Amino acid sequence: MKKKILIVDDNIAIVEVLSHFLDSQGFAIKGAYRGDDGLALATEFIPDLILLDVLMPGMTGYEVCASLKKDDKLKKIPVIFITVEGTANDISLGYSLGAADYIIKPFDLTDLYGRITSVLERITHHR
Repeated sequence: MKKKILIVDDNIAIVEVLSHFLDSQGFAIKGAYRGDDGLALATEFIPDLILLDVLMPGMTGYEVCASLKKDDKLKKIPVIFITVEGTANDISLGYSLGAADYIIKPFDLTDLYGRITSVLERITHHR
């Protein structure tokens, strides 16, 4: 069964590139362009992993992550932030909210794939 990834980013091009790349790697993909839409889609799709931007209209990625971690059905889904917000404080906040990883844009697709598979392997071993 394919692992499911939800991509939440207000940059349509990033969602499309990541969707195409990750689909070609064998993942089932859904995308959202707003934080609140991503949160709603997470409830329906129940992904194995969420790739989440920080700066988005409506809810920020930090707010989405905090909401996910408060929901019993969603709190164990690992979140990888993918964002231009790369200060030490930004990264620290992401991890304090429960992020599994934090990737700064621009990023390399091969590196992203490696981090995704690493996070998914970690959660598989802990279940």
